[in-house]
Amino acid sequence: MKYKFLTPVKNRDDKILDRPEFRVTDEPREEKPEDRSKVNYMKKPVSERGQMSFIMSLIALVLFLASWFLTLGAQGNPSQTETAIAASSLIFSAASLLYGFLSFLQKDRNHLFSFIGISLGGIILITWSITILVGAIA
Repeated sequence: MKYKFLTPVKNRDDKILDRPEFRVTDEPREEKPEDRSKVNYMKKPVSERGQMSFIMSLIALVLFLASWFLTLGAQGNPSQTETAIAASSLIFSAASLLYGFLSFLQKDRNHLFSFIGISLGGIILITWSITILVGAIA
């Protein structure tokens, strides 16, 4: 087949707006399923209370580890300072749980820090609860 220069590929009668995909109808268009391979560049802002929950749980973790190591160094006989550090850890972990749960009231936010803060604060709070119960029984 020989190439013909400047000849139309389609018939001249074929108009693009007469094609079925360009016709205007009153019927709603069929929604396409969401493509998982596409990336959404519209990032949700981070929840401020979730950030506070995460920071408080990190503070509780540092205080928790400090009180445990200081108590082990004192051979299980903590001073008032070590007890105050442990109580502060308990309070910070409870506050991180509170802020984490309150962060879910903020809609259209990224709650990653909330999940991490709740998890870490909950683990610390449960560990302190078990430690207090075991100490009270023994």
